[in-house]
Parts: sequence; C-alpha cells; structure tokens
Amino acid sequence: MIFIWRFLMGGSVSKDLYVEMEKRLADVRQDGNPFELGCHLYVLGIVELYHFYRIEKAEPLLRESIKNYQLVDDPSTQVMIFKTLGYLLSVQGKFEENLVLKRRELEIIRDTGDRRMMGITHAEIGEVYCHLGDYHQAEDQIRTGIALVQGRSDYEYALRHRYLGDVLLAQGKYTKAQEAYQFSYDFFQTKNEKGWMFTALTGLSRVEFALGERSSAWLHARQALHLSSEIQLYHFFA
Repeated sequence: MIFIWRFLMGGSVSKDLYVEMEKRLADVRQDGNPFELGCHLYVLGIVELYHFYRIEKAEPLLRESIKNYQLVDDPSTQVMIFKTLGYLLSVQGKFEENLVLKRRELEIIRDTGDRRMMGITHAEIGEVYCHLGDYHQAEDQIRTGIALVQGRSDYEYALRHRYLGDVLLAQGKYTKAQEAYQFSYDFFQTKNEKGWMFTALTGLSRVEFALGERSSAWLHARQALHLSSEIQLYHFFA
C-alpha cells in the first residue's frame, strides 16, 4: 500500500488503479494498520473531492483518514492531519482557518528539518494567500517554497512555477508570469504529464491574451482544449 500511495501522490493516477483501491478498502480495514488505512482513505477522499467534486462523499473518507493518522505517533502523520483538514477547509472557502492550520503544519515540518516538505508547505501557504487576495504575500511564500525545493524535487519545482504564474498574473506582472508558466509547461511536456501541461497552457493563454499576443493565446487555448480531451479523469491530482 505504501508504494501505491506514493505512486498516486506522484501525479500519475489511472482509473483502474483507483477502482482497485476502492475494492481493496475492506481488506485494508481488516488488516488493522492505521497508517496504511489512513493513506488509503486519504487517496479515495481526495479523488472524491477534486475529481468528482462530491464533498458529501469525500468528507467522511477524509475524516476517517484523520482518525487513523491520529493513532500513529509520528510527525509525518501529524502533517497529513493538517493537510487533510486544510483541503476540506479550502473547498468550503474557509481560507483564514486554513491559513492557521498551514502555519502549524509548517512548524511541525521545521522540527523535522525536511527542507523539501518545508518548501511545499510554504508554496501551499502562498496558494491560501492567493485565495485571500493577498498576492504579494502569496508571491513571497511561493518563491520561498521554490527556493527550498530546488535541487530536491524537479517535479515540485516545476509545479510551483505554475502557481507562481497565477499570482504574478493577478498582479499584472505579465512577462514574469509568462516565463513561469512556460517553464512549468516545458518540464511537464518532457514527462508527458498532460494534466499539468493543460494547466500551464491555460495560464499561458490567459497571460498572452493580457499581453495582447492574441494569436499565441488562441493557439495555447486550442492546445489546452485538445489536451483536456486526452486526460483521464484520474490522471493527476490537483
């Protein structure tokens, strides 16, 4: 189960694998390992939340996941508790509460000394600030996150550039936003990660439209539309 969970969180999720995980849920419950059950429920809940948009089905799965994580005395499970609660608060629009949780999550990760996870959490705090409309703080947090993951995770480094593009675009920093989106797209194109290629292309299209580059904007919009028809529902996690 640990291997499957890491594979899922790596950004390549097939529908068949998700269906298999649904079938195995009863067996995982019977095994009685709270960490593995927590991970299993977490993945199922995230799919319900961000792919089916069924919060009524996602919430009980994620809350049960939290209960299982609470049975494991380890900093990593404490982080997962905060992350899971944060996702629920985010989809409910409770961004101020989510920001408090993310800061507590960051304190725990700092104690572990895991700079990659510190970077990811800083970037996620930036995303919360973006939802709150504080784009200056959002940019600062995302840039801090990017600096921390650089050299530790090429995937996260490229992914956080895609979110950096959003906050730069919101501030009217169009050229820098274009560079961030392009960097993200180029990386995920080499990995054939169509889900993140799609989001980078939509960002490129928007910023090019703002720059008056209408032909490029429409080209990338059409490319994004074409990609959207190729992406499996479970191909990537947001």
